[in-house]
Amino acid sequence: MISDQTIQDIAKVMYLWGRPDRFDTTRMGFLLGKKGADEIIGVYIPKQEEHVSHPVISAEEKQKAFDFAEKIRCEIVGFAQYNGSTDPISTVFTYQMIEELEEKLGFQPACLITNMHNDYDLLEN
Repeated sequence: MISDQTIQDIAKVMYLWGRPDRFDTTRMGFLLGKKGADEIIGVYIPKQEEHVSHPVISAEEKQKAFDFAEKIRCEIVGFAQYNGSTDPISTVFTYQMIEELEEKLGFQPACLITNMHNDYDLLEN
């Protein structure tokens, strides 16, 4: 499991980048690291439309995230979201967290689908 400090650091990046003065804007970023490892080394934040409650990230921008991860010899291991909240628990998810929740519940939680804006399948592929 990644450390609470790492989660706090990612949440802070997303909070600052998401412009705290704009509570009508949600931002999404891809977590960079090694699958199976506990360490997250960074967040890739693609270009997104302004003033939207659900980020619209183009296929081109998503591909750039995967290309960037490959370039620095990392993988996309999860995602972070800023939605006007400073609560890091609702801001950062890794695949490990998602899998643990699915295992406990026996199904994929609807809140994760909502938070990921239906990008779960895209990130898996």
